[in-house]
Amino acid sequence: AWLTPVYECEWAGITCRVENECVDRIEFEENDLGGVLPTELKDLGDLRFLILERGTTAGTIPPEFGEIEDLLFLDLDFNRLTGSIP
Repeated sequence: AWLTPVYECEWAGITCRVENECVDRIEFEENDLGGVLPTELKDLGDLRFLILERGTTAGTIPPEFGEIEDLLFLDLDFNRLTGSIP
């Protein structure tokens, strides 16, 4: 469950697939998004695009990202991340 009553497909930076209303794309480019990458992103099984370029995200790239089966495009450039992409 999300932490807000607002439907996630209406959030800025979030795009959902029309056919199943699941999160398809997360795009927060150049908005100083910080913190660490949550391992829970792996639970978004229909996620195909994760674009977090030019933020202040730090820490290790979670190995659980390798479990996002539909992920086609991952852009984490220009953050403070370490580790390899699974």
